[in-house]
Amino acid sequence: MFTLLLVFAACATTPPTPDATPSAEPAAPSAADSTQTQIKTLTLEPRLMTWDDAAGTVTYSPGSDRMTSEYSHFVLSAASVEAVLGGRPTEDVTVEVEVTGPTVTTESPADPNLPQPQDGFQITTWTGRVLRDLK
Repeated sequence: MFTLLLVFAACATTPPTPDATPSAEPAAPSAADSTQTQIKTLTLEPRLMTWDDAAGTVTYSPGSDRMTSEYSHFVLSAASVEAVLGGRPTEDVTVEVEVTGPTVTTESPADPNLPQPQDGFQITTWTGRVLRDLK
C-alpha cells in the first residue's frame, strides 16, 4: 500500500512534457466553424424589436414574450430596416432578410432561485440585414 502511494506521489509531481511547437500557418477553418449566409422570411412585430441607435442595430426577438427554454434573436442593421420600410415599423410587417450564423449560446440567471431550465436557456443569434418588404 505504501509503495502504491509513493508511486502515485511521484507521478503527481512529474512536470508535464512540453507541447509540440505550434505551426506558423493558421489552421484552415472547419466546416462547422464557417458561417452560412441564408435568406429567411420574418414577420417583424414592433413590440418585439429593440433598437440600439449607438450600435446601429435592431434586435428582433420572436417568441420573447413567452417562457421557453430556447430563444432566437435576429440582430439586423437598423439602416437596412429603415431604408426598406421607410422608417421604423409601427405595425407587423413581413420582410425578407439575409442572415449569417447562427451563434448558439447557453445562459443561466445569476440568481439560482429564478425559474430556469436544467441546462440553462439556449439563445440562437442570427446577424444580418433586411433585403425587401414582402407586402
